[in-house]
Amino acid sequence: MDTSSLTLTQILAVWGALLSTFLAGVKFWELWNNRLKVDVSALMTENEDIGNVITIRNLSSFSILLVGWELFYRQQAFLIPQDEQIESNDFDWVDVTINPVSAFSLNFCGQDHFSTRKTLDGSSIYVKLYFA
Repeated sequence: MDTSSLTLTQILAVWGALLSTFLAGVKFWELWNNRLKVDVSALMTENEDIGNVITIRNLSSFSILLVGWELFYRQQAFLIPQDEQIESNDFDWVDVTINPVSAFSLNFCGQDHFSTRKTLDGSSIYVKLYFA
């Protein structure tokens, strides 16, 4: 067997391995960059007229469909958290499309206002979002 052809074969094998590894890295980076990215922030007040506002921002490069949500208090018990539902979307809820790099707000004022005083007892407020 000729040693120069074996060396060329080894060089081509290493080149192919490096190239395929680089291309796989590029593909993983694309998948990571195009994942669903959502930011949720809240403005909580005790004033019923101003109300509480939960803002959902779509930071992705594609539209997302919000099909439901639940808002609840969570009291951390020994191993099992205790949840108390505050509110959730009603049966007449219409799915909301949130366009790329835009926001949608859930407003809780007037009769929909909820108290944040329970958080003083060690409870936390959570929102669970359902996307399609």
